[in-house]
Amino acid sequence: FALTREIVIWLQLEERVHGGIESSSVDSNLPLIDTGRQENMSERFIPPFSITQQKVLAIVPKITTVPSLVGSACIIYHVLVHRKLRRKVYHRILLIMSCMDFLYSIKTFLSTWIVPAETLSWGATGSFQTCEAFGFIGHGSALSSAIYNASLALYFALTIAFSFKEKDIAGTYIEYLLHLVPLLIGWGTGIVGLP
Repeated sequence: FALTREIVIWLQLEERVHGGIESSSVDSNLPLIDTGRQENMSERFIPPFSITQQKVLAIVPKITTVPSLVGSACIIYHVLVHRKLRRKVYHRILLIMSCMDFLYSIKTFLSTWIVPAETLSWGATGSFQTCEAFGFIGHGSALSSAIYNASLALYFALTIAFSFKEKDIAGTYIEYLLHLVPLLIGWGTGIVGLP
């Protein structure tokens, strides 16, 4: 994400220096998208970036999410195939966290394709339904994954700092909390945000 932002900033500077911004094609009186739906979205929305910037914002995430998809898929496969690994709390946390990362990477890979075509954004071919569905998936998986990182840190704190053994955590309320809190917060807030 930081790399994409730096590229966009660089492109903005380049366009200002070389006069590449087409100010005549942008009506400054048009508002951004509001919460109400209208049939012709193009009458009320103009993408805030130039075509070049939109292309960069559409293509770069597709390139950078491939390693994430592969890495998450390898972790998921590795844990699922080896029964011995599935018996450990650490690997079960890692498995679900990788599933959430995998879902978010899919959403990021699809990026502009799921955006409603009416937005006039480069590469937008989706509809309101695809946008809302993948917004929900992106929110739920990203927040769950982030909180799963906290669960993993808590697991390490329990086992290293407080000398908990695997049997003290596995199958107890502690393990259930390590899984339920991230999933309930991530997907629960996603459900609340649905229209």
